[in-house]
Amino acid sequence: MGGQGKTTLARMVYNRDVVTDMFTERIWVSVSDDFDFMKILNQMVASLTSTASSIENPEGVIKKLQNSLSGVKFLLVLDDVWNERPEEWDNLRNSLLGVRGASGSKILVTTRKQEVVNAMRSVISYKVGKLSEEDSWELFKRRAFSPGGVLETPKFTAMGKRMVERCGGLPLAIKTLGGFKIIQGGIRMVYCLP
Repeated sequence: MGGQGKTTLARMVYNRDVVTDMFTERIWVSVSDDFDFMKILNQMVASLTSTASSIENPEGVIKKLQNSLSGVKFLLVLDDVWNERPEEWDNLRNSLLGVRGASGSKILVTTRKQEVVNAMRSVISYKVGKLSEEDSWELFKRRAFSPGGVLETPKFTAMGKRMVERCGGLPLAIKTLGGFKIIQGGIRMVYCLP
């Protein structure tokens, strides 16, 4: 399910000091529903080199990855994957087999579909659950009643609790609704950094 915080959680892991110290190279690829083999490989190269890559030859891009990752301990994040076709995963996996990273290299995939986990033949998977009522309310309060937000009055508290209940424990929905600011004559959206 979308909005549960899978990408946010993966991003937090990716940016932790202990992870940056553990992996010589970290690669982030946003996949979405377009599981284009060459696009994914080129995004990996772009993430490694900080320059755009549009190599059209599969062998060429794999060679570039091999040169960049040979003997290097790396973390690869494939974010928001929708592809559940095992043959396409096999194609990507077989291409990456030639990329001999150091022992301990890892691939982290975020997805909202169990079929993707099955198609990948994942060794370990974790399901991100929804927030509890208490955690949902705390998240909402931090957004809605922050400096510049509405005052935490009984009226706004009651309205907020009804809104949080309708969010069903989804952090993205809670953060979005908590970001609404009440102004005279209506509501407007204010974008706040997390």
